[in-house]
Amino acid sequence: MLLILYRSPKKYQTSKELAERLNLSERTVRTYIGRLKSLVNELGGRIEARQGNGYRLILEQPKQFESYLFKSRLEELQREPDVIDSSSGRRDVIISRLLLNNETIEALELAESLYISESTLKKELNSLRDLLDVYGLKLVTVKKKLTISGEEANKRKMILDYFFRNKKFVSLREYMDHSGFFDDIPSETILMILLEELQSHHIRLSDMMIQNLLLHIALSIKRLQSGQQIRHFESLDTDFDPDLMDVSTHVISRVSNLVHLEFPQTEIRYLTLHLTVKSNPQGSEHDQSKERIKPQVKKALAQLAKVSNQPVDQDEILENSVLEHLIPMLMRLSSGIQQQNPLTVEIQEKYPEVLEVVKTTLGKLPCLRPFTVSDDEWAYLVIHFLAAIDRQQESRKLQVLVICATGFGSSQLLKNRLLKKFPDSIHIASEAGYYDMNDQVLEGIDLIISSVNMGPVIFGVPFLHVSVFLSDDDVARIQTFIDKKEARQSPRLRVRAVRNEEVTNPLLESQLPQSNFFVLMQRPSREDVIDLLVSAIGRKENEYFAKKFKDQLTLREKMGSVAFSDRIVVGHPAVPLAERSSFALALVPEGLYWDEQNQDIQFVFLMSPSYEGGDETRTMVDAIIDLIEQPDLQQLLLERKDYRTLSKVFNSLLEQS
Repeated sequence: MLLILYRSPKKYQTSKELAERLNLSERTVRTYIGRLKSLVNELGGRIEARQGNGYRLILEQPKQFESYLFKSRLEELQREPDVIDSSSGRRDVIISRLLLNNETIEALELAESLYISESTLKKELNSLRDLLDVYGLKLVTVKKKLTISGEEANKRKMILDYFFRNKKFVSLREYMDHSGFFDDIPSETILMILLEELQSHHIRLSDMMIQNLLLHIALSIKRLQSGQQIRHFESLDTDFDPDLMDVSTHVISRVSNLVHLEFPQTEIRYLTLHLTVKSNPQGSEHDQSKERIKPQVKKALAQLAKVSNQPVDQDEILENSVLEHLIPMLMRLSSGIQQQNPLTVEIQEKYPEVLEVVKTTLGKLPCLRPFTVSDDEWAYLVIHFLAAIDRQQESRKLQVLVICATGFGSSQLLKNRLLKKFPDSIHIASEAGYYDMNDQVLEGIDLIISSVNMGPVIFGVPFLHVSVFLSDDDVARIQTFIDKKEARQSPRLRVRAVRNEEVTNPLLESQLPQSNFFVLMQRPSREDVIDLLVSAIGRKENEYFAKKFKDQLTLREKMGSVAFSDRIVVGHPAVPLAERSSFALALVPEGLYWDEQNQDIQFVFLMSPSYEGGDETRTMVDAIIDLIEQPDLQQLLLERKDYRTLSKVFNSLLEQS
């Protein structure tokens, strides 16, 4: 309920609407609202009630509230049974034990563990049977113990839908990185294997699709480790594209060697199926499919143009985008595989009329009539339509790289809205997915505007995290960046003189404490320095942190160099791994060999940004960038070699940033 109110800050929600969305009674909704009020007040907000309109959430301290909300999500699946007070919570536990953990449990034992009566458990199990039936699974009793029976492929489909594609987490990456379920899976290395094989076969997927494939592989490993194999699945009898089959074979072979686990042939075909429905392979069959449905699409776009009063039927980019999207979409629908769309809720709330028009018009396509199409799928087509409307107002000016995780339609929408809002200031130099990053893509870029939260200045280029739909707050932050950039054209001020001897800065002490500062007098190896710095920032993290962090560093460097100058390296993970941000620094006066292009590095910073976000990391990175541009301060640090001097230098830099 709190999440629904949070996602629609400007919209009032009636108790009836909340009751329908949460499958509760209106009386229960009002009871929960009463409980929430004191909690929300403590977190720096309030729930406003207006007669006839309903309730809405007003945040006076949004960062404090968002931190609580994020932590609550991560804890939701780890709650103990004795604090579960709802039917949905009990169902989570039952499905987790019977399906995720493959347990067989006596009914009485299960009821006792949930602190409910046998009659209440019976109601829960009857409700669960209906859900299992959707996936072709059954709840059965074997020797007086409950278990779930059915094909392993169907079990995996339900696991993915129920635990990984619902409201519990914002993104797949968030779940995989912080839930604990995949801590023992080398996900960063598997991701690198996936990227390398896709690139070598010239197959491009959106970031979201790549994360989906990573999740499928990780889940396959977990299931195989517990002895659960796919033995038969109708779609596995399909004749797959040879290139995709080749990718799957190479990926599974490499993963098998990595985790020391034998994968049966069915797992290769299962991965190929998911590759097929997520990619858009070219070839004669692909071209034939396009030609077959092209007349249908033309007719639908003509109708859409008439209904919307927009000339979308004249837009060749839109026509081709819809055609390219429909081919894998049809295969997904026929295979019963759902495609998650992280923008669905936002589209439902901000563009309900557009969503309805697209569903009504494109829903008449003969190729789609046999299927029930989810709002996640419709939302992707809405993005293409919105991008086509905005494309009419295209105009170019500031060197900007646009990054979107969800694909071409999203990047086009964000791109065109940027151009509409900043017609005299912005030039979109390029668009890319997060995993497509490299030094060539970033050449000449002044600013990265991204719908993916990459952390501050993650590639040595300033970056702003925005919504695909570009909110008023996003626009204001971009305008502030433009204004500051123009102001920087005047000569830079040097660092001001230190006013007194005792100079400390609370931000530096919290982000880069003296215990994370090292001076290495000999010429060490790159690996030794990384081990030292990772150990420093990982002191309070779990046992998997160091390995995952190093894998993330490797993944990040595959996207481009982390050497910001011929003296300074700022290493960082491709995605944040820590709850709290921190930095470590090694001074190497004699220099160290980092790579072939950077053989005399003297400053090695290691940055561990927080997955909750925050301004502290950005401020620290601004100071490091200022340090990069001031060689006299670098020389001072190399000569003095002490934390006191570092404090004085950073105090001045932080005052300016």
